[in-house]
Amino acid sequence: MIQNNTMKQIVSVIDIGTTKIVALAGEKIGDVYKIIGYSVTVSTGVKRGNVYNVNKTGESIKKVIADVEKQANIKISEVYVGIAGQNIRTIINSAVVDRPSFNEIITKEEIERLKERQFYIPVNHDEKILDVIPKQIILDDNELYSTEELEGCVGKKLIIKYNIVVGKQQNISSIEKCIEYAGLKLKQIFLEPLASSRAVLEKEEIDKGVVMIDIGGGTSDIAVFSKGMLLHTAVIPFGGMAITQDIEKSFNLTTSEAENLKKNYSQAISNETDEIKEYVIKPRSEDKEPIVIDSSLLNNVVQARMEEILGFVDNEITTVAGIKDKQKYDVVITGGGSMLKHLNQLVKYCLAMDSRIGYPNIYLKSEGTENKNFANPQFSTAIGLLMLALEECSNNQIKENITLQINKNYTDKAISNEEPKIIDEEKEDENRKKPKKENNKIGKKLIDVLSDIFKNSDSEM
Repeated sequence: MIQNNTMKQIVSVIDIGTTKIVALAGEKIGDVYKIIGYSVTVSTGVKRGNVYNVNKTGESIKKVIADVEKQANIKISEVYVGIAGQNIRTIINSAVVDRPSFNEIITKEEIERLKERQFYIPVNHDEKILDVIPKQIILDDNELYSTEELEGCVGKKLIIKYNIVVGKQQNISSIEKCIEYAGLKLKQIFLEPLASSRAVLEKEEIDKGVVMIDIGGGTSDIAVFSKGMLLHTAVIPFGGMAITQDIEKSFNLTTSEAENLKKNYSQAISNETDEIKEYVIKPRSEDKEPIVIDSSLLNNVVQARMEEILGFVDNEITTVAGIKDKQKYDVVITGGGSMLKHLNQLVKYCLAMDSRIGYPNIYLKSEGTENKNFANPQFSTAIGLLMLALEECSNNQIKENITLQINKNYTDKAISNEEPKIIDEEKEDENRKKPKKENNKIGKKLIDVLSDIFKNSDSEM
């Protein structure tokens, strides 16, 4: 974070993608966000959202940061970064708290302290907890739909079910090394599906029920929301590059030729009523014939891959997330892959859900040409990262105070007289089915009494 001479908070973020790296610097003005510097470059050293070559990626980061510093006339020392990829998973943990008094008002500090404690739950030795996001809140059998709604309530028994975002230490370390290579400090890592969702989703959609699909170069990210809460996140290991590779292999083209065909001439639905066109690819050498590609064949290749990706999406919605009434949810598609012609219609057909394209400029300051450049969905993740980073800055002081309290005394009882309990719901169900054992102490006393009676009876006889 940078505070300039007008005391405005300026933050810088980096979106490390498979096909491109984006850096932004911006600030919040009232309820809207303003970008004061940006840069985009080709991504090298990244596959399917994971960094595999630190030096190459670090050099790309150096380039975009230098451009942003020049544009915004600032010096950047720390950045916020997004993370996704197949090595990110979400686990569910339920915290149960019996509060000392049902008359005490629940404060923001109390809610944040309970959230911070979730970072201490055990995970695999090669993993690290990246974020903690409320999934369900129940206060004395009444369901609430946000921590904002919970603040100011009174009650005795509080149950909060959390999404715990967990990442592989190796992938996190690779990102840290890239940032250090560029001479920067990593301030915080955000989950990319949440960043994209923050940029393109309206509050009404999150309350009603919505599935956000960010089709990137190497992966497709999914986030499912309902009643203002995050229900599920997932990463599908296919994105726009998979379509490019299919075209490349199907018609014996170079990657650049296939990418050009995909972006400028293909569509997601192969319609028999469409006029068939022929695209001619000039030969790469004089001794070769030009390649002629039928538009219907090209569209068939694209549609087949997109239907496969949407099949994975449907499985995540209905099977993994367990949503049976998906027709009540809307779909918002974003990311560079969402610009494929007629994709919106294919999504509606394959998922049987209402759909729209998500543009990331709905929360940006409309004045000035610099923000109009970001109407393209390929910037959704970067703009969402900027929004999350600025919101995080405004809450930093309270979080720092709470973290200090927890580190000083982890057994702090400000929330309750007991530590939050970690509930394994499957084991709980099994325990409910088992017959309850007799109290050992009562049973022992009963045996002692009966023994004394029989001993006395024997002596009298």
